[in-house]
This record gives sequence, C-alpha cells and structure tokens, in this order.
Amino acid sequence: MRYTVLVVDDEPRNLQLVASILSPAYRIMLADDPAEALKVCFAKQPDLILLDIVMKTMSGYELAQQLKSDKRTQTIPIVFLTVKASEDDIDKAFQVGAVDYISKPFKAKELLARVKTQITLQVAEKRLRQVINLVPHRLFARDSAGRIVLANEAAAAFYAKNIDELLNTREPALPEGYQYVVIDNGQCPPEEPIHRMYTCEEQLIQPEGKKQYFQTSKIPFCFSESGLPAVLEIAIDITKEKEKQAKIRQLNQELLKHSQYKDKLLSVIAHDLITPLFNMDMSLGMLQSQIDTLPADKVRDKISKTKDNASATLKLLTNLLEWTKTQFEAVSYNPVALNLFDEVQKVLTFLQSQLYNKNINVELAISQEQQIMADTDMLQTILRNLIANAIKYSKEEGVVVVSTKERDSGICISIADDGVGMSAEHLQKIRQGNMEHITTYGTKGERGSGIGLNLAREFIQWHGGELEVESEEGKGSTFTFTIPTNHHS
Repeated sequence: MRYTVLVVDDEPRNLQLVASILSPAYRIMLADDPAEALKVCFAKQPDLILLDIVMKTMSGYELAQQLKSDKRTQTIPIVFLTVKASEDDIDKAFQVGAVDYISKPFKAKELLARVKTQITLQVAEKRLRQVINLVPHRLFARDSAGRIVLANEAAAAFYAKNIDELLNTREPALPEGYQYVVIDNGQCPPEEPIHRMYTCEEQLIQPEGKKQYFQTSKIPFCFSESGLPAVLEIAIDITKEKEKQAKIRQLNQELLKHSQYKDKLLSVIAHDLITPLFNMDMSLGMLQSQIDTLPADKVRDKISKTKDNASATLKLLTNLLEWTKTQFEAVSYNPVALNLFDEVQKVLTFLQSQLYNKNINVELAISQEQQIMADTDMLQTILRNLIANAIKYSKEEGVVVVSTKERDSGICISIADDGVGMSAEHLQKIRQGNMEHITTYGTKGERGSGIGLNLAREFIQWHGGELEVESEEGKGSTFTFTIPTNHHS
C-alpha cells in the first residue's frame, strides 16, 4: 500500500525537491497555497502533511492550528519543514500540533527516515484504534493527570458522546438521569496514581431505576518521567452474570425453603396426624369388640370422643393442605365485598361442636352491616383458626369476644379469650413468626402444631395486614389483624 503525503510550500523548487525524494516510496500531493492545502486535506485525507512554516499568505503555524481545530483533519500528523530552528520556534511548532520538525536544508536520507517513522506511527495508531474499537467493552487510557487520552467506540456509546468529546476529560458527564456508583469491594484504589492492577465493581442506575453492573479493571501500563503511571481502564458489563448469580441464590433459597417445608410436613404427619388416627383406630376397635356388653351411655361417650378426634384431625388436614398450597404458591387471592358479621357466623356454625363441648360463650361486638374487602376462603381460614385457637385455650364456660374497630387502613378485627394465656417465651416466638416447632395442648388436651396460626398470619399478609398478639399467662390472649374496607392489591 502506498501512503499519501501532502507537501505544502509556496516555493515551487522546494515542492519539486521533496517530491523527487519521496515519490518512489509514497503517493505525493503538492500545494503551494495554504488555502488550497486545506481543501486537499478535507477532500483527500492524506496520511502525513509536510508543512513549511514561512509562507506569504499564511504561516505554517496558522495552517496547522486550522487543521487541528477541525475534526476532519485533527488526527493527520504534521511535520514542519523550516529554516527557523530556534528553541522558541520548535516549542511553538509542537504547541500548534506538530509531531516533528525537519530543519532546512535537509538530507534526503533524513527526510525519508523522518517520513517513514511518522507514517509507521500513524499506521500503528490507526490499527490500534481499529483493534480497541473491536473490543466490545468500555476502554479508556488515562495519563498521569487522569485525563483520557484514548477511548474506544464502546466507551463513547456508553456516555452518548463521540470519542473526541471524551478526550482530555477526567470524568465524562453521563446522560441526564443516569447515576454511576462504585461498589467498593476492598479492591478499588483509594486514589490515583496506582502502581498495580485493581478491579472493582460499578453500577449504572438508569432513570427508570434499572441497574447495570460492570467489573472495572485499572492497569498501570507505562510511567512518566515523574514516576506516575498512566492507567488503562476496561469495564466489562457483568449484568447478565449478576442476574444469573441472583437467580441461583434465589433457587438455592427456594430449595432450602422447600426442604424445610418437607421436614415440617413429615413432622406434622408423624406427630400430629398418626397419633390421633391411631387413637381413633384403637377406640373404634375396642368399641367394636365390646359394643354388645357396654352400657349405652359409655358407647355414646366413646363415639363422642372419637368424633372429636376425627373433627380435630380433619381440621388439621384442612390446614395442612391449605398451608402446603401457600408454600408452593398454589393459592390465588381474589378479594370481594363481604359482610363480616355473616362470615363470622359461618365460622361459629362450623365450630359449634367445640363451643358446645366446653360450653363457651361467644360475644360479637360487630355491626351486622360491616362490609370488608377480602378473599372469601382466606378470611374463613383466618377466622376459623383464630377462633378455634381461642376455644382450644379457653377453660370450661369461658368467653370468646370477637370485636371490630375502625382504622385508617381498614377494619381492625380482634379475637380475645379469657383462657390460660401463654408464657413470655411462647408469646415472643409467635410475634417473631417462629412457630415452626411449637406443639401445644389446649385445656382439654387438644394438640396444636402451629400450622393454623402460620396459615392465618400468611393470609392476613396477603390482605396487606399483620397479625398482632397480646397475652398474659393465666389471663388469656388477644389476636388482632386488619382487613381493608377497599381493594388491596
């Protein structure tokens, strides 16, 4: 490939001399006027410009400044040809953007060597730019002062700027509404300069709240005379990897949770279902073998106790099934307008035998017109478990009070008993939701697994409320929760 060199000089003899030396190796363009040289540069984009300093219509310094101030030509290297070789002249040449200078008169070998060097550097720089633009990650090079001296297209796209707008800046501005946060993992350098590689995690927060994660590495790659390193920065988008890690953590948590559910399920089956079923089987077996000899009142008593066991076991199975559905997200929440008084009456009808067995009196402090928004099945489960709990821990001829109070967030429902209450330790566990391993017994030996209370708490939370409890040992307990009067989503 023949590279193109533009020679600018208002002396025709100088133009011809330079052309005769360079033309065997390069494609030569000549301009004897600075204005013409500008047009050629805009149209042809030479690989190198050889520029005389002293010209009649415009100095080489002025032409160089114009070339460097225009984005179309600012990357073309300029070498001055000059008879002015004082220190001030040389300094000014570099200030206006020259990469080298050649003093007149010059030797052909020197000219060829200087041109070859600059062409080689220019080609290498172009190839470097092509290579770094192939890198799909954001890449910067900074000088010892922290200014960006090299950037790729991925970096420009990230900041919604072109590459030239990034150069010589320290902290490019992000598009409006974006926020960049460094997540210090102990690997980030506290300040520049750095003398070894550092890697840290950074986060881009978009205006709508979406987050992107980047792993940014800072690598010292050369050192200035002052000993301060320049730094290469590369930022790799690790958002997908972070999402995968989060998904794996979530799956691990779900696996752990399901394992705990399985253990709880097996525990309930082993302790709370097998025992009453075994007792019923034994009781019915004895009744079968003795039915012809037992008095009628003892037969009725055994049948009544067996029925109570069967009812308690059915209630436990019902709770267990509903609880299992909630753990595997197989429930649906469908709130509708309900009359609270009617819903409580349905539960009391369902629990009639338990109330009768202990001669419990239920007092309702509820308006018969009280309307709420709730899921029918969930509300029935909540009320059934909390009222059944109150009955279980009430003494003979105890009182259970179901009352309501209006709150800003909805209707506050309280279920209070004057039973045995609970210890401070037991109360603390319930308030913390730590009921997984609580097995309790009612005043007539009714066994409890804690599942019903767990289920009530979860269904209350589906309605946007929380289960509150107050209790004092020997004086009873009060369970309170709030149900919205309008739709909760």
